[in-house]
Amino acid sequence: MRAPRPNPTRHRRPEEEPADLAPISDPDLTVVTQIRRRIAASPERIAFRHRAAADPDPHAAAPPADPADPATWVEHTWADFGAAAEAVAAGLIDLGVAPGDRVGILSGTRYEWVLADTGAMFTGAATTPLYPTAIDAELVHILRDAGVGVLFAEDADHVRTLAAHADQLPGLREIIVLDDRPGEAAAAAPGRVRTFAELLAAGRAALAADPGRVAARAEAVTADDLCTLMYTSGTTGLPKGVRLSHRAVAYQGAVSTTIGFIHEGDSHYLWLPLTHSFGKVLLGASYQVGAVTTIDGDVNHLAENLAAVRPAFLACVPRVLEKIHAGVGSAMDAAGGAKAALYRWAVAVGGRAWALRCAGEPVPARLRAQVALADRLVFAKIRARFGGNVQAIMSGAAPLAAEVADWFAIIGLPVYEGYGMTEYAAAATVNRMWAWRAGTVGWALPGTELAIAPDGEVLLRGPGVMDGYHGLPEATAEVIDADGWLHTGDIGRLDDREFLRITDRKKELFKTSTGKYVAPTKIESTFGALCPFTAQIVVDGPGRKFVSALVALDEAAIRDWAARHGLGSLELPHLAKAPEVRELIGGYVEQLNATLSHWERVRRFTILDRELSVEAGELTPTMKLRRRTIMANFRHLLDSHYAPH
Repeated sequence: MRAPRPNPTRHRRPEEEPADLAPISDPDLTVVTQIRRRIAASPERIAFRHRAAADPDPHAAAPPADPADPATWVEHTWADFGAAAEAVAAGLIDLGVAPGDRVGILSGTRYEWVLADTGAMFTGAATTPLYPTAIDAELVHILRDAGVGVLFAEDADHVRTLAAHADQLPGLREIIVLDDRPGEAAAAAPGRVRTFAELLAAGRAALAADPGRVAARAEAVTADDLCTLMYTSGTTGLPKGVRLSHRAVAYQGAVSTTIGFIHEGDSHYLWLPLTHSFGKVLLGASYQVGAVTTIDGDVNHLAENLAAVRPAFLACVPRVLEKIHAGVGSAMDAAGGAKAALYRWAVAVGGRAWALRCAGEPVPARLRAQVALADRLVFAKIRARFGGNVQAIMSGAAPLAAEVADWFAIIGLPVYEGYGMTEYAAAATVNRMWAWRAGTVGWALPGTELAIAPDGEVLLRGPGVMDGYHGLPEATAEVIDADGWLHTGDIGRLDDREFLRITDRKKELFKTSTGKYVAPTKIESTFGALCPFTAQIVVDGPGRKFVSALVALDEAAIRDWAARHGLGSLELPHLAKAPEVRELIGGYVEQLNATLSHWERVRRFTILDRELSVEAGELTPTMKLRRRTIMANFRHLLDSHYAPH
């Protein structure tokens, strides 16, 4: 089915939304109630699908007859899921988990993550998710700060890391390893490790002896109880624990019914980190509407999985969309000849039609016919890579460059940007399929109030606001005022139709020595869309005469380019110094500068001999820049930009 092309300018104000999209009004709703209602409402419908290799549960359903490789997949009905989650809960109760306790989950996105999270909530405990890529200091800090006593760990490597810091984690008494490789994890931390399969078996035995033990705990959970203690990425300093109640998290799931991206029985592909609030709200939407969620956190499987499961809805982060856009363009350039010419023609005619739609003008019949031909010959083939059934792509967590958003709209895969933050339990605004304005992050969600402070800061108030930062009352008071407004730290503005446009982070705006303000995020996202050969660009210039930048190459993309252009060594340090690469990147910097005001333009840049990394503390686990660390690590290079030449 073709993805619908929405009008890029909306026709309704927020108060004119359809009557059945009223604000969520149940103040007593909990995530536990949402899940149990879904299980009761559609027990025999498929709830989750995942790769068979990830499943240690001998009670899992048989592989499905359809998609492409049936032996690869395992499916679970809502009844299957509910029974397994209850067994996890019963096993946790046997381990002494009490209401209000924190249960940690140190794992990538996988089906067992969802069972661990649900099982913990069924006991009345709160989950504390941890990124599997987090550095040791952050792991220790979060586990100690949250008071985690029982932890789900993905594999033996994580168990070994935890064992190495056992003296710093006296409160961590039990580790449940998800990957069942007998003896390997237990050898790393004797006496404290059991497998996920062992926990399930113990839980089932406990339920056989006392069938009501989990139900009693689940029914006692209230909307005011802590649902999750989720730690921010920590772009400056150590992560802070964000206390999110069941009311806040359940609101996010419930409000998903008002947006219309996903419906009961729809196929939804989930690969984003569940440690991030964006991933958690996508789970909540599945609970609320009863979607079929294919779950696989391995981004290397993304392309093949999309073709196999043919999702109707896909959520992404901008970096992935930028890479897809750049990858298609590079492939067409490499193909050359008639194929490249056809692609450029298709994008050109599609772009002309899109510009007319954005301006609210009619598309002439001749141009409509050209677009239809371009769709048949080019765009449909690109959409097929996404499974051919995607009705909506949602993007969040960072700004999406306008050029990338336009390209996806042109090929018939509109991207609906949203905006939110962990401190609001995820989403606060989003474009609707029937009401969309390109380049904005949409309207506030029903039930959410939005305001712009005199200095341009975006303020939020509503059910999603956190209870506060864990153990940090002063930090909480800095961001939540006496009237309940959450101060986001983001700069934005509302247009004439009340669509929100985010322009930058308040703390990241800087002023050059000439007195001009510069928004680095805007420059960085624009360059990311223009240049397919870079992983990151970092803009510098506070108090300087001009703006400069550090450029980190995308190793795979630049090595492929170098091989096609006959460069000798393909090692990244060599390529970073090659004059041909310098000339290539310089051309894209010139294109960038053509879009900027004169005081924003990048006057000098250095190409780094490596990619930025989470391990070096330069990126958060969600791939956001840690500017303070980057500036410290590369201060000598930045200073050289301003030395006399």
